[in-house]
Amino acid sequence: MDHLKARNFEQLADTLAPDAVARFLLPRGAQETAGADAIAHRFEGWFGGATSFVVLSTGNEPVGGRSLLHWRFSLSRDGRSTEVIDQVAFVDMGPDGIYRLDLLCSGFLPAAEATAGAALACSVPKAASA
Repeated sequence: MDHLKARNFEQLADTLAPDAVARFLLPRGAQETAGADAIAHRFEGWFGGATSFVVLSTGNEPVGGRSLLHWRFSLSRDGRSTEVIDQVAFVDMGPDGIYRLDLLCSGFLPAAEATAGAALACSVPKAASA
């Protein structure tokens, strides 16, 4: 997480197993990338060229034998408008580093839209009594 927040993509690649596989569920559809350098390059393509880059939140917690990572960044890719992106990833670690990454991405959202009406209410119906 630290290398991603610092946009140090070379160091990010070093945390991945050489034969790592990443599956990305992006707004435009599912994609898969294999290999540490290729995966790190995907992140560099998303975040490396930003002229403004602010870490809004991050998290890391265990879920069974996996780790749940999440991050929210505010950035400007064009030097004028500000966007927000949220990503959530489940990762599997091995002796050579992260060998599997399953990521869900919000896409780049205009900052005003990303924060307006952000709350979502969910309810679960009660089970019927017998």
